[in-house]
Amino acid sequence: METEKKLTRIGILLGSFVPLASTFMDFYWSDLTPTLSNLILIYQRDHLLWIILTTPVAIGGVFFFFAKKVKKHEDELIADRNQNAEELNTLEKFIFDI
Repeated sequence: METEKKLTRIGILLGSFVPLASTFMDFYWSDLTPTLSNLILIYQRDHLLWIILTTPVAIGGVFFFFAKKVKKHEDELIADRNQNAEELNTLEKFIFDI
C-alpha cells in the first residue's frame, strides 16, 4: 500500500506543475501581473484552465493505477521466490536423507 501512496503523491506533485505553469504562461502572454483579481479574470476568460486544473487528479490516478500494477507484480515475484525457496529446502532435505 505504501508504494501506491508514494507514486500517487508523485503523480499529484508532477500534475500540479501543469496548471501552475499554464496559469503563469497565461499571465505572461496576457501581460498581466500575477494578482488575485487577474487570476480571477484569466479563469473567467479562459475556460480551458478549469479543465487543466484537473490534471493533478488525473495524473495522480494514472500513477495510482500503475502503482497497483507494479505492487501486484512485486507480490507475484515474492510469492514465486518463496515457493522456489520452499521447493529448494524440500529438495535439499530429500538429498540429505538419501
